[in-house]
Amino acid sequence: MGTKAERQYAMTQALANTRIEGHKPTPEFLADAAAVVEGKLTYDQAVKASAARATGRTHSREDTPPLAAARPKVATARGR
Repeated sequence: MGTKAERQYAMTQALANTRIEGHKPTPEFLADAAAVVEGKLTYDQAVKASAARATGRTHSREDTPPLAAARPKVATARGR
């Protein structure tokens, strides 16, 4: 997203919306949001960090093989 001012505005609006819905952001989430505003993290990096904390992962998504690679191959009548 554009300038620091635009990122700050977008983050302020997003946080206000979540608070209206009754959500209370964690200090870690707020730190990630501030890092996005400062340009130290991308939005995608912040989302991945938040998801990793929520699921208890200690590694990044890049370390996890894609689902197709993780699934065992199963023979079917059409595509043996």
